[in-house]
Amino acid sequence: MRIQYIVIHDTESSFDSTVSEFQDPLSYVSAHYVIRSSDGAVTQLVPTSDVAWHAGNWWMNMHSIGIEHEGVAVQGSRYYTEEMYRSSAELVRYLAARYHIPLDRQHILGHDNVVGPAPAYVAGMHWNPGPYWDWNHYLELLRAPRDPVVAGGAVATIAPDFRANRPPVTDCSSGTCVTMPPQGTNFVYLRKRPSASAPLLSDATVHPDGSSATTEASDLSDKAVAGQQFIRFGRRGDWTGIWFGGQVGWFYDPPSARVDRTGCGRAVTPRPPFQVVVGCSVWRRRMLGAMADAALPSATRLRVGPIDRVLSRSARCV
Repeated sequence: MRIQYIVIHDTESSFDSTVSEFQDPLSYVSAHYVIRSSDGAVTQLVPTSDVAWHAGNWWMNMHSIGIEHEGVAVQGSRYYTEEMYRSSAELVRYLAARYHIPLDRQHILGHDNVVGPAPAYVAGMHWNPGPYWDWNHYLELLRAPRDPVVAGGAVATIAPDFRANRPPVTDCSSGTCVTMPPQGTNFVYLRKRPSASAPLLSDATVHPDGSSATTEASDLSDKAVAGQQFIRFGRRGDWTGIWFGGQVGWFYDPPSARVDRTGCGRAVTPRPPFQVVVGCSVWRRRMLGAMADAALPSATRLRVGPIDRVLSRSARCV
């Protein structure tokens, strides 16, 4: 099994309790590494040649290495120390070199980037390391290459200034919603229209009743996170529209304080009736078996067809 990704997690508990839990075979969870907040100490719990149960998606488990970071997502600024960032980045650079993993946000993922294996599982996927993980700084420590800015390019890379970017965030995990203290965050809110008064973008898999998204830290249906790349829809005044989850979301992006970088990327255009409907690697519908019938609505049955074209970065700016 080829390792293609590294998944960044937070523990939501102390370092010691996490290590203890991962050593318990009845917990049915594990990760390859755990990193301590105070000094960046690294503990390996699963050999990288073995599969760890860390991503909530079996295909991703088979093709990734999971790294847990001691911390609580809504208290990230308290736990995500410079020692932790540097230690984690050194480990990831080593693993990326060993397994030939590109140092970019398409391969260095947060658990919040791991998709559910079917629509029914999307709402229950984890959302760590959360809004207070400084992806910009982390990518700098990784020495990750930056794509060149290309005027008129169709790809938007989300890149807000972490320290200056302080949108409202609420934590409702206790049952009572609390507004978090203003602090640097790694995302921009997406709205249904290019206006500050427009509702936040919603996602039917997270909000099946059709309601708008929220400012909850755990609500990923309206947040575009630093380093992620999206196809641009267009500009309307000081707002940029991107394709997000099959719909257009708008974020405030004035020329004086741009929060995205415009560039080129690779586009794959499928030829109908090809449909991508699951978050695992499946090339024959029969491989899904009963799970497909139980989890996928009739309108999203998997159908496989040829890929029409692949536009490479070197061939064309899209």
